[in-house]
Amino acid sequence: MNPIKSIMLLLGLLLGLTGASAQIYEVGVFAGSAYYMGDLNPSRQFHNPDMAMGALMRYNHNQHLSARANLNYGRIGGSDSDSPFNIDPDPESPVYEFRTRVFEASLQGEINFLPFDPGYIDTPFTPYIFGGAGAVYYDPRSVQGNSTEIEATDQFTHLWLFGLGVKFNISRYLTAGTEWGMRHTATDYLDKVHLQGNPKNNDWYSFAGLVLTFKFRDNSRHHCPYNPY
Repeated sequence: MNPIKSIMLLLGLLLGLTGASAQIYEVGVFAGSAYYMGDLNPSRQFHNPDMAMGALMRYNHNQHLSARANLNYGRIGGSDSDSPFNIDPDPESPVYEFRTRVFEASLQGEINFLPFDPGYIDTPFTPYIFGGAGAVYYDPRSVQGNSTEIEATDQFTHLWLFGLGVKFNISRYLTAGTEWGMRHTATDYLDKVHLQGNPKNNDWYSFAGLVLTFKFRDNSRHHCPYNPY
């Protein structure tokens, strides 16, 4: 299925569920780190991390299923100085490095392993997994020696994401959590070395960090005095 159609399908599903029966909404922020995996870092997790931040809105359909929209920003980078892949085999040539900013919009579905209601003390925490799709705008910049290459290489591509986390209730309206998610992009150009790199392996990046959300009260249904909704 076309990735853009997949994103629209997920969005339509989210809106359809919302219209069918108002449930619990949350808005929140994400803060943590981002890192890259590709030709210059084939396998090491959490290698050369940089900053990441974002905003999100979550729709909780029931105690086990949620849908979430994300707007994230992060910085990723790498170097051939500690990579098995050499941009230039000449040992006298300057070290090649890159720095890329990524701006991501994505939708994800979440599955809670335990029953979980935001703000409800009887469901204190749950581990969860998530998966989804999105689009990313990126602007790779290469650095070699004292020279920075800054020509316009900004591009868009789609991505698939998946990960896991743990969420827990802090108070009646606040929920916190920690999560780690991988993004598999449709480009080999996040590191700006696709001409020399392996064209069969598209680049990955990851966001890992903390999530803090605020719950809105659902005024569309009767509230039991013993339930903190």
